[in-house]
Amino acid sequence: MKLSKATIEDYESIIAFYDDVTDRTPEMELYARWQKGKHPTHDGIRAYIEEGSMYLYKENGAIVGAMGVTMYQGEDYHAIEWSQQVLDNEAAVIHILAVSPDCQGKGIGSEMIREAIRLAQTNGMKAIRLDALASNTPAHKIYKALGFEYRGQQHLYAENTGWTDFYFFEYINHTIYEKNNCYMKHEIIELHDVQIIGMAKKIAFNEAKEECPKFWGEYVEKIIKPVVFEKQAPNTFQQVAFANGVGEFGLCTCDIPNHNCAICAEMNFGACSKNTFTYVIGGIYKGGDVPEGMQLFPIHSGKWLKMHFEGGMKAFQEQYTKFHKEWVPAHPEYTWATNSCCMEWYQGTDIQSPDYQCGVMMPLE
Repeated sequence: MKLSKATIEDYESIIAFYDDVTDRTPEMELYARWQKGKHPTHDGIRAYIEEGSMYLYKENGAIVGAMGVTMYQGEDYHAIEWSQQVLDNEAAVIHILAVSPDCQGKGIGSEMIREAIRLAQTNGMKAIRLDALASNTPAHKIYKALGFEYRGQQHLYAENTGWTDFYFFEYINHTIYEKNNCYMKHEIIELHDVQIIGMAKKIAFNEAKEECPKFWGEYVEKIIKPVVFEKQAPNTFQQVAFANGVGEFGLCTCDIPNHNCAICAEMNFGACSKNTFTYVIGGIYKGGDVPEGMQLFPIHSGKWLKMHFEGGMKAFQEQYTKFHKEWVPAHPEYTWATNSCCMEWYQGTDIQSPDYQCGVMMPLE
């Protein structure tokens, strides 16, 4: 069962789903007080679909959960005293979350909220908020259990309820919030049993700033230039490189046994500050023969903190320094996995563009 974005082809099924939820959810009239056609409205559901804000949980092709997640907040949210003030397009809001009556009580609603939080994080939102009727006490308990806090209430009019009190909640513990004025877009990903395949070079720490770019130049001359620019037929080495995405990652491996790279990672691209480190230009190994001149490197299996840098390659070093010297100390909830190395990541072709996608990945305990 996975969260997916709804399309207009799902419209009739979504309407039927919400009608079923309204008809069969126990004590609907007491708590959420939804009414078919009045809340959620058909026009509102269509609008969420058309703007790409409607998300579905399906099981065996059937909808078992649905919600709207907008990457903006409405004017009704302006009067609340939030933990911090952000622009309307910096706050994600969860709407009309519902679970099929046949699947309620199985934790699906909680998992959907967690997915909404991750979705907001991926889109760089600085706040995650929602509202509920003051009477909907079961929902309040779920929100609080997931890290949301009550921030205030308003007396508002809704077609299905008339004038009534709404409670507003905010996920203030979420790490996408700025801390010490140091905001950086990030997400949590998982990599399990992954190896990196690539070209490796041992580099002296005090020469790293010159030697790492030189090594990337060697990569371009050996792999990219002949095939991409000169249109030559790729040899075996180049075929393996393209098949495994060599060049998507820069891996810094420590040459000191049992040494924790985290203590000196800020010094230079995650490399240890003593003697030498091995720098790898690589990609995720997908299987097959490893040609001469390439090696396999196992990496941390589990969760990774993936940072998205702004400003493209020209700002990479500045962003990296900010990450280690400002952002990491401001976020003690993230712990670098012992004896694990970090990775740089790159995506795109125009490295001169300020919109070029790049950043670092930190292995987490």
